[in-house]
Amino acid sequence: MNLLINYKECFIETEKQHSEFVAIDKKNNKTEYRIKNKSKLFISKIKADSENCIKEDGLCDFIFTIGKTKSVEDYFLIELKNSDLIKAVNQIDKTIKFLKLEKEKVSARVILTKTHAPDIIDNRVKKFKNKIQLGGGTFKHHSQYLEDIL
Repeated sequence: MNLLINYKECFIETEKQHSEFVAIDKKNNKTEYRIKNKSKLFISKIKADSENCIKEDGLCDFIFTIGKTKSVEDYFLIELKNSDLIKAVNQIDKTIKFLKLEKEKVSARVILTKTHAPDIIDNRVKKFKNKIQLGGGTFKHHSQYLEDIL
């Protein structure tokens, strides 16, 4: 599925087989997500919430499209947030709906500067995690740094 994004400024890196991809929150520099691409997959990194990219408020920060060839097989939606896990989950969910990815394999990643324990067991987070897993994806959240090895 095409992401329906035609603006060149959205794509930070397009269909590359780099060994590593990084998403950093430039506002506070305290949260980081990293993909180690040991399988040499084709990965595109998209800055989703940029003013020049998608004219929609409340979307996730980054989208990584991943495939063994140049066709997309997986979507990784990344939200870098201060401490609000519920808001981060809502932003990723809104991105899924906005880009019509409900039938695609989507994995969600939330990296927070700090986590509040009650948010982790909140029913909204549990429902979101189940929704992601039913579609074949995974949901992970962590404080400050999160890494996936593909």
